[in-house]
Amino acid sequence: MTPFETRRRGARRPSLVGLRYGRRPSVAPWGGGVAIGAGIDGYTIERFALSGTVEARLVVDKPRRAVTEAMRQAMIAQELEGIQGSRSERMVDPEESRRIARETPFADSLPPYQHVLAADDGLLWVIDAQALGDTTWSATAFAADGAIVARVVSRRFGMPVSFGKGTVMVRELDDDEVVRFAVYRLLPAIGPAH
Repeated sequence: MTPFETRRRGARRPSLVGLRYGRRPSVAPWGGGVAIGAGIDGYTIERFALSGTVEARLVVDKPRRAVTEAMRQAMIAQELEGIQGSRSERMVDPEESRRIARETPFADSLPPYQHVLAADDGLLWVIDAQALGDTTWSATAFAADGAIVARVVSRRFGMPVSFGKGTVMVRELDDDEVVRFAVYRLLPAIGPAH
């Protein structure tokens, strides 16, 4: 969170806003406990027992992707387009909404991961951070002992929402911006990553 002043109808009010492309917590059941990824200490995910004590930590030293000007402009454009769109009620202060869209701060780099998902086979899948304009997605699977057991890099963009034994369900947008859920089989790579 970062301080940000709003000025709706000319009234200046201090507030806190989340950094765009900033860290967001993610929680999933895992290994008889709960995996919590907050991104605070880099790529660190903690597994808590149901009693609340920390049982294990995953720590991966991975470089973070810098937030580029193109990423910033894509998000600002998306927010401005949403403000211009049709709505059932009139906006209170559309010019202030446009200013907020242009001026809300961004993180310097993407979070270490987007979110975590537990699979039925006991694996914890960690989805790599995504930005507007990305054309692929990727994820890493961890066993309960912290060992990396799989790495997936998709050829098309989407957001994984569920992993099963050898499958993944992905939320995707088609060319008309209609949401669809596709299920893909995960196959071992032959040669270079696909």
